[in-house]
Amino acid sequence: MSPRAVRSRLRTGLVVPLLTVLIAGCGTSQTSLVRAKVAQFAGAVHDHDYTTICRQVLAPQLLVDIAAGGVACPAAMRIGLGRVHGARLVIGRITVTGARARVLTLTQARAEASAITTLVLTRTRAGWRIASLGTVAG
Repeated sequence: MSPRAVRSRLRTGLVVPLLTVLIAGCGTSQTSLVRAKVAQFAGAVHDHDYTTICRQVLAPQLLVDIAAGGVACPAAMRIGLGRVHGARLVIGRITVTGARARVLTLTQARAEASAITTLVLTRTRAGWRIASLGTVAG
């Protein structure tokens, strides 16, 4: 094989996978990934799916903090969210800065006062995860 053919194959071997990765990422902005994670959280709260919240939504450090309280994550979520019915979360402004994101939300539930809160997310190896369950925006 000539050196020219080797260079051509090498270029093709590097460029095609690189283009595939770039094309696959098109249309999936970090903001839309953050929005999807918050929507997953809202759905899991509405469905009382504490396992999903603990395994797929919360950030590792938040899980460590919950465990430090001596209660398993699903049990802690059940304690905190078990009486919440008809939960609804409206996603507002999303700000992504590097590996952190802030999401302004309006939370509502049956027989509960509405609240405007800010969720903080962090980007992990597994994708975006909620690092803070919400501070009241003021």
